[in-house]
Amino acid sequence: MENIQTNSIKAWILAARPKTLAAAATPVLLGCALAYTAGTFQWIPAILCFLFAFSMQIDANFINDYYDYLNGKESLEKLYHGEYMAQYSFAEVTNAELFAKAQKKYY
Repeated sequence: MENIQTNSIKAWILAARPKTLAAAATPVLLGCALAYTAGTFQWIPAILCFLFAFSMQIDANFINDYYDYLNGKESLEKLYHGEYMAQYSFAEVTNAELFAKAQKKYY
């Protein structure tokens, strides 16, 4: 993995986890489709909903990284470089944490 400069634009973009924005867009797209079929679709509210959904998703990603750092799940270096979730998928991280907890419980 390439070295990313601390507090750079690229680090902030990685920390925002753009791959997760589809999860924010899906319910808005569904709402837009329903409004369109009902004949009540409007562009301005649709764009505002997309912007709000994206900003909330990005904020949730930042807050998640921050509290992971506070709880010792992330190093400061990984927090600033946005590598924790950008490098691994959610399933990989979750499975690794569950496996680690299971090992502690039974061994």
